[in-house]
Amino acid sequence: MDFPWVEQKLRVSEPPMTLSVAHISHTSESDTISFLGFIYLKGRRFSWAHLLALAVVDRMMLPFLGREKRATCPRIHGKTIAVSKVDLLGDVLMISPVLAEIRKQAPTCKICLVIGSWSSGAGRLMLEEGLCDDIIYYDPFLMNPAAFSRIRKIKQWLGSLTQAIAAIKKHRVGIYLDLRSFSPNSLLLARAAGVPHKIGFGLRGFSYLLQQEIPYRATDIMGQSYLDALPLMNLKSVEYTKPILRWNSSSNPLPPALRLPDNYVVIHPFSRDARKLVHPDLWRKVIALLPGFVCPVIIGTREDSENHALMDVFAQSRSIALVGQTSFSEAANCIEHSRGFLGVDSVFSHVALGFDRPALILARSGSSCREAFPRTSRKLEFVELDELPEKASFRLIVEFMEMIEHRDIPVISSPGTKIA
Repeated sequence: MDFPWVEQKLRVSEPPMTLSVAHISHTSESDTISFLGFIYLKGRRFSWAHLLALAVVDRMMLPFLGREKRATCPRIHGKTIAVSKVDLLGDVLMISPVLAEIRKQAPTCKICLVIGSWSSGAGRLMLEEGLCDDIIYYDPFLMNPAAFSRIRKIKQWLGSLTQAIAAIKKHRVGIYLDLRSFSPNSLLLARAAGVPHKIGFGLRGFSYLLQQEIPYRATDIMGQSYLDALPLMNLKSVEYTKPILRWNSSSNPLPPALRLPDNYVVIHPFSRDARKLVHPDLWRKVIALLPGFVCPVIIGTREDSENHALMDVFAQSRSIALVGQTSFSEAANCIEHSRGFLGVDSVFSHVALGFDRPALILARSGSSCREAFPRTSRKLEFVELDELPEKASFRLIVEFMEMIEHRDIPVISSPGTKIA
């Protein structure tokens, strides 16, 4: 494909770049290790010392909690099931296909979604789409990403624990499905609430509280691991392809206050994980190379606006910066109506995938989370940058424009919005 706006700026004498553009491959670094008679899942951030400490806690609590008997899952039709995913926003979105399949295969089942309060945006989206009947918030202090003191986080955890136990009892939950494979899980919450049947991975503590364990395979992508829990409830498993963001509704129109142009792409360059951030100079070149008929729209949270190095890049460009000015649902709505998405591995990468937007995900070597994405998707490319090559922006723009111009994009029309 010819890109005259790139050819005018790219000199033939410039050296070649080291840039890998490929569809996602799936080899996970995670594995299991045994301590004190328990099997645990290793991960990127937990050392063997952390896992040994977890094993000591497990061994100390076993005499008090006891080992529950394994059993097959009772018939879930007509019962209330709690699906727990106390995790970050993107991880919560990845369990939406599980909720959709329960809705589809067991329509009389009532679903309560258990998540952290920091993931309320994703929870409300799924509640509005009818994927669950209620949301129960539970905030373990070790998972809380808020910039609070540890004491405040512990108080918040204890308060949410009391409220979550009361809510689970009120709904008379009969089956508890914990879909977090890492620490901490919410099995103690389920036990304290007296749920009779608990299902989970059993690889990060309190596995003896489970009636059924979800099979874990290191070669599986994360979304597929969650769907593999369905057969344990006598439901049919399906292949993970993307988050389910539209279940009951069609496209929502863009809020008129946003005043976005007809043709735009969404860029999200921010991450809490510093290892995922791409150098501001690369973003400056990427935005400069976008053709004039495509407007870059930058999204992010209020916390993201404190990244002054990146914010300075967008302040000096022709982009529209909405960083800190939209809710989660509004930012997702912007992606839904866009021509494509460009950014680092984040929750909005999953949003773009869920809305079938062409997405180009930038990753620094060793920092990507490829197992969080589906095996194959013609609208998703994962780009690994080796030591931030000086001219990487040229190939990035070529790849991105090929995606948004040559791949079928569902047309979304709404008042005040024209998507070609």
